[in-house]
Amino acid sequence: MVFLRTGEDQRPGDTIALPSRGDTVSFVVTARSEQPLRTPEIVVNGKVVAKASIGAKEYKAKLGISLALNAGAWVAARCTEEDQLLSDHQLSRYNGGDTFAEDPCRLRYAHASLIYITVGGKGPCVPSSVKEGRAMLESFEHFPVKQRQPSIWMSYAK
Repeated sequence: MVFLRTGEDQRPGDTIALPSRGDTVSFVVTARSEQPLRTPEIVVNGKVVAKASIGAKEYKAKLGISLALNAGAWVAARCTEEDQLLSDHQLSRYNGGDTFAEDPCRLRYAHASLIYITVGGKGPCVPSSVKEGRAMLESFEHFPVKQRQPSIWMSYAK
């Protein structure tokens, strides 16, 4: 499990409204697992801004950072654990074949929902995300549009 909160106890799903000059916000991520953890991280607008360095057999980790924010952003936390529940022999059963596109691995991922930051009333604008979104929208015109048949309900309504 991965938990994210601010020093002011805001949590995922919350929006923090900062003045137009921006401000510094403290974030803390706590991760707990039944399996050994890998590096917990704090992510801002899709980029890792902080990582915790933990030992090889750690099951709990904590990471804190203060970020100077002068533009709208989203902040999340993520963590990876190493699954040791299956033996190598059991895991090998999932290799290859047409059923799985990729070979299995021992990593499991957790990702917290986002905390949103507005600065001067403006939310995040990530240029690479905007570009990708526009490309997706433009590609929709290449899909055939099926004629929608009137529903049974509509025919009875007449």
